[in-house]
Amino acid sequence: MMWPADSSAGTAGQSWSGGAAIGLQGSLARQFDRRFDEWRRKYSRRLIEFARHMARHPYLGAAHPLGRAILKNIGRFPLAEDLGPDWYRARKVGSPRIMCSTEMGGFRGHFT
Repeated sequence: MMWPADSSAGTAGQSWSGGAAIGLQGSLARQFDRRFDEWRRKYSRRLIEFARHMARHPYLGAAHPLGRAILKNIGRFPLAEDLGPDWYRARKVGSPRIMCSTEMGGFRGHFT
């Protein structure tokens, strides 16, 4: 959708001016959408089947063809060496105690 440069269409009294085009996708967004649509057509059926398998058998991912493919290829992915400050982790609930944000922060070491 593109609003004309002189449009006063806005939200809650806002208006846009100065030749701004509202809602136009850039080339990167269009490329992402095309690839996502291609991926969805090509892989969604297998992924849905794998998700259903994992819901029924959470510890038997490798018993499914997609799980075997993941297991076979997982070693080809690079390992993280420095996760930086924006890495988060979750913890398995082991007690009713609620952890604070400092206890849920990122790992400060290195993976090899």
